[in-house]
Amino acid sequence: MIGNTWDENKLLRILPMDMVKQIQNINIYEGEDEFPIWTPDTHGFFTCKSAWKVLREGRNTTLTAKKIWHHKIPFKISFFMLRLLKNKLSIDQALHRFRVAGPSRCSCCKNYAIEDTNHLFRNGELADEVWNYFNIHSDIFDNHNNIRSTLMNWWLSDAKNKVHSFVQQCTPTVICWELWKAIYSHRYEGIKCNPLRVISQGMAYSMAAD
Repeated sequence: MIGNTWDENKLLRILPMDMVKQIQNINIYEGEDEFPIWTPDTHGFFTCKSAWKVLREGRNTTLTAKKIWHHKIPFKISFFMLRLLKNKLSIDQALHRFRVAGPSRCSCCKNYAIEDTNHLFRNGELADEVWNYFNIHSDIFDNHNNIRSTLMNWWLSDAKNKVHSFVQQCTPTVICWELWKAIYSHRYEGIKCNPLRVISQGMAYSMAAD
């Protein structure tokens, strides 16, 4: 400071010119007490409410997060989808990442293919039949063999109205959830994987949510 003005030379030593110009626009009045100003609040005072608002708005929400988290989708299903998309489900693929050796095969397929996320939820025999049914009846063309691509294909498809948009958002999540239930029912309860049962349960869940 030089008197009641900013020392431009000192400011330029440590700050860029545009920031120095902003500082110089701040008037300083002799004899007035200095106090901090909390800029997120219109009155300049810090409040927990304004701080919480800054934290919430500071996080970028992805399209995937918007689609899997919905107030009409049960929390356990949304959390399951989060684990699926992060490859955190307890399947053979996850065990191999931890160097746990052992045979890997899908118990719901006749050819006992390797059990991984894309096979269980998109291109396996059970998953492929279920997805084909819903794709045809929803007028959605999908030739992907990757679960992420299939989900995005559904979520980004044009919707006719708000109800249709909601159905396109929730149906893929419900399909994945019902596939997961069918896989584990077969593995631990010996219940045969039946695509018709998965389809009927998926349709019932979607209509209940709607």
